[in-house]
Amino acid sequence: MLGALAETARAVFGARAVSVLVAEGDQLVFTAVAGQGADSMPGERIPADTGMAGWVLAAGQPLVVENVAADPRFSTATRS
Repeated sequence: MLGALAETARAVFGARAVSVLVAEGDQLVFTAVAGQGADSMPGERIPADTGMAGWVLAAGQPLVVENVAADPRFSTATRS
């Protein structure tokens, strides 16, 4: 179901990638990924306070970003 949601969101927004992350303790888990990264990112974990996903969790608001790399919330932190 989450995979279909990610793919639909990708199509609606014309995005290269859409990720759905789930909070598990102090980490966020890439649960569904559509588009770029779909083969490698599901199951990857990042700290819950990292990057745009961490911002979404803290703010409790959705986020759509035109240019991810130009956004100051973007993080290139190593996934575990």
